[in-house]
Amino acid sequence: MKSLESEFMNIDGIYFGTSGVPDNYFKTKYKKDRKNIVDWLHDLNLNAYEHLYTYGVRGSEEKNEYIKRKVNEYNIMLSLHSPYYIVLTSDKKETIENSQKELLKTLDSAKYFNCKRIVLHPGFTNNKDALKSFIKNLKETIAIHEYAKYIVPETMGKKSQLGSLDDIIEICRETGIKPCIDFGHLHARDQGCLNNENDFKNIIEKLENSLGKASIKNLHCHFYPVAYTDKGEKVHRAAMEEDAFPKFIHFAPIIKEFNLEPVLISESHNSQDIGALQMKDILSKL
Repeated sequence: MKSLESEFMNIDGIYFGTSGVPDNYFKTKYKKDRKNIVDWLHDLNLNAYEHLYTYGVRGSEEKNEYIKRKVNEYNIMLSLHSPYYIVLTSDKKETIENSQKELLKTLDSAKYFNCKRIVLHPGFTNNKDALKSFIKNLKETIAIHEYAKYIVPETMGKKSQLGSLDDIIEICRETGIKPCIDFGHLHARDQGCLNNENDFKNIIEKLENSLGKASIKNLHCHFYPVAYTDKGEKVHRAAMEEDAFPKFIHFAPIIKEFNLEPVLISESHNSQDIGALQMKDILSKL
């Protein structure tokens, strides 16, 4: 096996990859067999993959074993995305208990893959104590599962959701975990707030000042252009849409300025691979 540097042409320890399986994958020799997604990303000289458990923790033993083996062989940075229906902010005891069970299944899977980045949606602000409830219920999970310390709560795109930048900072401060910064979500939630380098710099400085340098050094990021309404996120846009924001050209210089080594996951609509390669190209030219 080649070294990580020669195999992926890593840029200062930065990882580039996709969320889920892009459309272009199904046009390859692998067709509909999703187990080869890591092989394909490796062929593209990408070195990160976010495995989605959108509708629950699924996957055959054969598929999981294959992905696990290939992740190790290629030195892929693997992250898992917890099921979307996990809601730790509910005021219903049954919902909380079921959500914690599903989160524990995700953490068991993370342990199987030795995956140390588990993305989690905080849930909805359906009651005035949503943030307090989320922190309490998350702390309970951290206390009983060794991989819960690797949960990275994600900034969210709708105003009805828990997950503003301040929410995520408070969650991380109270639990000792690190954040997942979804820049598309922040842009949509705050009505188009990321338009230049300084806008991105403000976010990184706020994280550093609130949570310390260690919280931003290897920051887990989601990046893609987004459309939004007055309520927040509407839809992810494609990487090829030149008029869409946020733009990675505004974040790339901040990565260099702060000497960050983030994991950059592209969630561009049906073009995650294109978005990831664009980010890599932009950073390589700085």
